[in-house]
Amino acid sequence: MSVQILDDGFGNKFFGLLDECADKILIISPFIGRSTAASLADLLEKSLGINCIIIIRFFREDFINGASSLHGLE
Repeated sequence: MSVQILDDGFGNKFFGLLDECADKILIISPFIGRSTAASLADLLEKSLGINCIIIIRFFREDFINGASSLHGLE
């Protein structure tokens, strides 16, 4: 398993790495937005057998300020 910290060009790097995944994805991020979550869900629906675990922080202020999305968590 490799670990990479993504900052610049997050979207391209993130989804490029997901294309290389064969069986398990572990994502640890303080925030998750709706568009990222929806894109991830679409990818996982097409890829049978991939186990995905997402760990985020759950602070009320993050949702109020729009940093995280309840719709993204759904």
